[in-house]
Amino acid sequence: MAVVEAPKTAVLCTPYFPQFTWLAVGALSYLNAERLAPLRGRNVVLFPDLSTGGKVFNEWNRKAGELNRHGLNVATSNYLETQATDEQRAAGYDLADYLLEGWNGYPPDWDDTLK
Repeated sequence: MAVVEAPKTAVLCTPYFPQFTWLAVGALSYLNAERLAPLRGRNVVLFPDLSTGGKVFNEWNRKAGELNRHGLNVATSNYLETQATDEQRAAGYDLADYLLEGWNGYPPDWDDTLK
């Protein structure tokens, strides 16, 4: 199981990382033992968004420790932390943003339609 914050990230990551079943929590405050209780007994990997100085990664990693103390099996992926540029960190990229930026043929004007 893989957990991200945004639903769009969960949807986009499915074909890129088919070894995971992707779920979105919707907001960091929703990442708690009560909401993740149905995942008890499964391996869960958290994929936090990027931030300057690793602030978001550290917060999700802290949450992972808390969830583990409640009987869940949770780890935090450092994939984005090890791959991203400083510009991507400053922009607060999530995994979907990172994948889309590297997708050859992705029309940049698609982003304009969302504004």
